[in-house]
Amino acid sequence: MSLRVGIVGAGLWTERAHLPAFTHQPGVEILGVADPDVERARRLAGRFRVPRAVADHRTLLDLGLDALAIVAPDDVHHQVAAAALDRGVAILCEKPLGRTVEETRDLVSQAERARVATKIGFVFRYSPALRHLRALVREGYVGRVHSLVVYSQNSQFMDPAAPFHWKMDPERTGGGVFVEYGSHSLDLARWIAGEIQEVCANARTVVPERREAGGQPRRIHVDDICSWLATQEHGVESMFHASWASLGQPWGDLAVFGDRGALVWRRRDDTWPFAELYGATAAAPTLSPVALPVQATAGLEWATTWRECFMGSLVRAFVAEVRGAPTEGPTFADGHRAQLGLWALATSLAERRWVPVPAN
Repeated sequence: MSLRVGIVGAGLWTERAHLPAFTHQPGVEILGVADPDVERARRLAGRFRVPRAVADHRTLLDLGLDALAIVAPDDVHHQVAAAALDRGVAILCEKPLGRTVEETRDLVSQAERARVATKIGFVFRYSPALRHLRALVREGYVGRVHSLVVYSQNSQFMDPAAPFHWKMDPERTGGGVFVEYGSHSLDLARWIAGEIQEVCANARTVVPERREAGGQPRRIHVDDICSWLATQEHGVESMFHASWASLGQPWGDLAVFGDRGALVWRRRDDTWPFAELYGATAAAPTLSPVALPVQATAGLEWATTWRECFMGSLVRAFVAEVRGAPTEGPTFADGHRAQLGLWALATSLAERRWVPVPAN
């Protein structure tokens, strides 16, 4: 029997990542796409041969779904996810899980009661090269980890003429680039090197004013650039930088250093498998390419972009978990842990101090 899937949101990430990923999973039937812009949903549905385009997530849920992908703005995540959980539908939700700790905590509780599979769109966990990096760290390649660096950048909003975007509305998101990219960074750091215990952040708004769609000027009250230090369990020191107003490779580097070696993951544009891995040890101290095992990319040969490759791997895992495979995460609980880190970053930016990350 086919797994019946619906998608909420008809934006670029649905078009470039989710729909290609779901359409390449055997035994999956996409029943519909929901978006308030129904015409956009219809165009997207037609391109991917999805039979229905509707305006509202409730109409989509009425189709009798097994699973729902939420690829919509942050401020609707809680409402849509809660409605799906109430019907016992498995959920893949884009990050961040919610706008506040209260929202994400509530969704974790609802998911536990519903006893359905949940996953967060922390797509970089599913880079084949980054998954191999984590496996090597766990096998002892770098020895005892003592530091980690995550460098994420994008020129999406570098141009001052780029119009105001909903991601710049703190009422809808809770923050700027530290939310948009920082949620990924925080998740990867704890996935690789353990829980984050405290943070200290600094940020800038590089473009203080932008034009709305109608041409009216609007002040920007979120960060374009954010850097922070953190301490993690087991004495790991970590350093982060995020920007959506900088030139360079989108999503730059992640590096792990230990007492016996180092590993560096580097995203690259659309050249298979869309990221590189380098390693160094005391015996061979110069960073050199590390080959990926064949199984790291098996079943992803169809992908033509990093979005398709990484999301294809994530969706494959989600579909397997909906069908009963053991849960490997990231689940809603991981989304909540990231939200606790985002709360600590927001508090640090507001109060100019080190802030402990709450336990729950």
